[in-house]
Amino acid sequence: RAYARLASLYVVLPSYTDADPRQASEQVMRYAAQALAIDPDSAEAWAARGASLSKFRDTQLESRDAYEQAMRINPNDPNAVFWNGLSLLTTGYRRQGTAQIEHTLALDPMMPNALRWRGMLYLQDGDFARAEPMLQRAYDLGLVNTANALSEIAMHHGDVEASARMWVDGNMGLDFNMTRDELAAVHRGIFGNAVAKQEAVQTLQGVLVKLGSKRAMPTLPLYLFRLDAPKLGLEILNTRQMGEGIDAMNWIWTRQGAPIRALPEFDAYLRAFHFPALWDKYGPPDMCTKSAAGDYVCQ
Repeated sequence: RAYARLASLYVVLPSYTDADPRQASEQVMRYAAQALAIDPDSAEAWAARGASLSKFRDTQLESRDAYEQAMRINPNDPNAVFWNGLSLLTTGYRRQGTAQIEHTLALDPMMPNALRWRGMLYLQDGDFARAEPMLQRAYDLGLVNTANALSEIAMHHGDVEASARMWVDGNMGLDFNMTRDELAAVHRGIFGNAVAKQEAVQTLQGVLVKLGSKRAMPTLPLYLFRLDAPKLGLEILNTRQMGEGIDAMNWIWTRQGAPIRALPEFDAYLRAFHFPALWDKYGPPDMCTKSAAGDYVCQ
C-alpha cells in the first residue's frame, strides 16, 4: 500500500508544481511496479499507472487498459474510481465519467476533489443550484482551488468583486507562473466583453513568452478556450501542454466546447492523442460517430 500511495503522489506532483512530468511518470511506474510485485491486485497501483499514462498523447489506450484492470480488481476503490472518472471525461465519455464521479462520492462523500469535480460538471451544465453546495463543501473541506469555480457562482449572483477575488485566490496555487494581475486580466476577459477577452488573450500570450521553453500551465489552454480563442488553446494543448491537461481536455467535451470540436484542426488533435485507437477498442464517445470511411465525426 505504501508503494502504491507513493505512485499516486507522483501522479499529482506535476499538477501542483513545475516538476518534470516525464520524470514524475518514471517514479509512478517504478513505485507502481514495486506495489504490483508484492500484490498484483492493488487497484490503486493500477489506477496510478492509468493516471500517469493518461497525461501523455501516445498512451491513452494503455491508460484505459490500466484503469479497466483497476476496476476489475476493485470497482469500489474511491481513488481509482475517481481517477477513472476523470480519464473518461477527458476522452469524451462524459456520461460514464460523470457516473464514476458520482460513484466516488457514494463511496466517499467527503472526498474534496470529487465534490469539486461534480460541482464543476453541474456548473458546466448550467445547474447552479446543484453546483453551489457541492463546490462550497469542497472549499470548506480545505480544497482552496475550488474558489475559482465558486467565483462563477458569485458572478451568477451578480457579485463581481467577490468573483474576481475568488478567481485569483483559487487559481494562484495552480498557475504558479502567473501574477495576480495576469489572473485578474483573465477573469475580466472570461466574464467581460470582446475587448476584455482580447486583452486577456494578449496577457496569456505574454505569459507564454515569459515561460520560454517551459511547458504551459495546466489551465492555460482552458483559459484560451473560454476567451474565444479555441484554435490557440488547442495548439497549446497539443504542443506545449505536457503532463497535465485534465481541465482543458474535459472542456472540449462540454456543450461550451462545440467551437473547439468544429475546428479544422480538431481531427489532427484526435489523431495526435491516439483517440481513434482508444475509441475503436472501447466504443465511440458520447458526441462522436464513426463514418463509413473509418474517421470519427464529433458534433
